Amino acid sequence: MLIYGQPRSGTSYLLQKALAQSKCGIGDWELGRFIPILKLFDEESFNHFSTSELKQSILENVLRNGNPGAGRAIDLTVKQIDLSKAHFDFLCDVMGSAPTSILFLYRAPENWLPSAKKKFNLSHEEAKQLYKRSLQSFQLHGGTPIDYDDIKGHPYLADLGMETHDFDPKSKTEEIDEELQSLYRKFKAQLKSEA
Repeated sequence: MLIYGQPRSGTSYLLQKALAQSKCGIGDWELGRFIPILKLFDEESFNHFSTSELKQSILENVLRNGNPGAGRAIDLTVKQIDLSKAHFDFLCDVMGSAPTSILFLYRAPENWLPSAKKKFNLSHEEAKQLYKRSLQSFQLHGGTPIDYDDIKGHPYLADLGMETHDFDPKSKTEEIDEELQSLYRKFKAQLKSEA
């Protein structure tokens, strides 16, 4: 299972819930940092370094050192915020296949901005860029979109065996950023039209 999306949108909460169904889970391990190293070795024709063995070793390390889960229904749950295409492709390559279940979490900007700016010490402009990039990542990776405000009792999560009745969404409204609000409305409309 892959849980990704905007930081401060319930991804950590859902990772904890998924661990009840998983053998193992990791959260924000930033495994994409291996990409440039592997690319360098793949491009070097004079060495005999096995990148496939390194990828296998990464997977073994994840399974050995990740958070132990309490279930058996899911082999591995990976939670990664701000997931690029290269990072997604790398995860699929290391794991040997695409995730069987993908959850994309997002949140309305008026409640997301104050939380993200405080947690990550971001300027308003930096937070806006992160918000935009996170919404755009859904076009790359897809999955089941879940709004932060809909986590509690979400039927798809219940079907996966995740009890979310204890979720307590926090909200602290910031002055509305019209550009982000427009993006959020368009995103919601797109989801509705595809349903």
